[in-house]
Amino acid sequence: MHGTDDLFRELHSLCGGGYYFGFHLRYSRPVLVRSTYEDVWSLHYSKRKFVLADPTMIWALLHTGATRWSEIDIPDPLGVLREAACYGYRFGVTCSTGPIESRSLGSCARRDREFTDAE
Repeated sequence: MHGTDDLFRELHSLCGGGYYFGFHLRYSRPVLVRSTYEDVWSLHYSKRKFVLADPTMIWALLHTGATRWSEIDIPDPLGVLREAACYGYRFGVTCSTGPIESRSLGSCARRDREFTDAE
């Protein structure tokens, strides 16, 4: 049986760019957060309030499952994905699961290529 640390180590090996996961989102805040994005990107994201218009977050709140960032067809008025690419996060996948009142969601990034279906 895998423990959460084992699962996050496996996740880290799949997404060399980093990841962000928020678990059991309630009242707009997750109960637990795990993130390995670089501090410079996390600070930029936070200062610009990107979470308010991030197409990956909007997708995760509206859907369950997983999708590549390149497949998200939601307007990006603040240019979040363009900015992410400038910080090296060019390719990503967003995942979402659970009921809306306790949704868990997150994104994984790669710098070198799209994620495969198996990943």
